[in-house]
Amino acid sequence: MSARARMTQRVTIQRATSVTDDFNQPGVQTWSDLATVACWSWTTTEAELVGGGRTAVATQLWAIVPRGTAVTEQDRLRDVVDRRATVIHAGVLNIEAVINRRDHLQLALRAVA
Repeated sequence: MSARARMTQRVTIQRATSVTDDFNQPGVQTWSDLATVACWSWTTTEAELVGGGRTAVATQLWAIVPRGTAVTEQDRLRDVVDRRATVIHAGVLNIEAVINRRDHLQLALRAVA
C-alpha cells in the first residue's frame, strides 16, 4: 500500500502570525489556519516509567502528510480527524521534526498540554 493511499485522516496545519506593539516589540503570538491536508497519524511506545507506586507509558506521536506540503518545525497541527469527522487526536500538536521520505513527509509530534 502506498503512503498516499494510507492517508485517510485529515489535519489542520496552523502557522504563527507575528504581531508587534506600538514600540515595535513582539506581541502576543496568534495562530491562523494555513491548510487542511490528508494525513495518517499513529503513536509508538517509547518507555514505561515506574516510580512512586505508579506506572506511566511515554508515547511518541507521528504523522505522515503528502510530499510537497508546506510544513515546517515552526508550524503546529490541530485536530486530527478521520473521514467521518471522528476526532483521533484533539487539540494542538507541536511539530518536533519534519523528515523527508521517498513519497511523503513524516512528522514527529509532541502533544501540547
